[in-house]
Amino acid sequence: MENLREKFIRRGITGFLIGLPVGDLIAVIPDLIAARPLRWVSDVLLIRAGSLAGALILQTLFSGVIGMAAIAGMTFYEIESWSMYKSALIHYLLIIGVFIPIALFLGWITPHIGDILFMSGIMGVVYLLIWLFMYWNYRRETEDLNREIKGNKK
Repeated sequence: MENLREKFIRRGITGFLIGLPVGDLIAVIPDLIAARPLRWVSDVLLIRAGSLAGALILQTLFSGVIGMAAIAGMTFYEIESWSMYKSALIHYLLIIGVFIPIALFLGWITPHIGDILFMSGIMGVVYLLIWLFMYWNYRRETEDLNREIKGNKK
């Protein structure tokens, strides 16, 4: 059976591959909302990288790192000695701890405490909604399994 370290690594690789295109898509959302031409990268990153190609490469690679943290961190939910709440908190802190510095570097958010707190809050609300959906889904599955087990005993 695969141990947690192996799952963490395998999920990290999968998350990196998923994150590669997702970050680039997320980066164009402000342009789509504002109905302006797509820029693909922030002006800050374009200046830092010195070229559009360099900026796209950096953004894509760092997007992979965010995906890696998010998906690999799901392994925390399988640590049996941790409560579901502790797993969720540690996973959220990992995601925020990786996302905020990368988002600042890529120019997705400005280095103002208000913007950082706002983004952390938005991510917290989204994380909570996803967590609640997963919780209710797992709870329903557990109840269904318990009913099935009770039905088989009769």
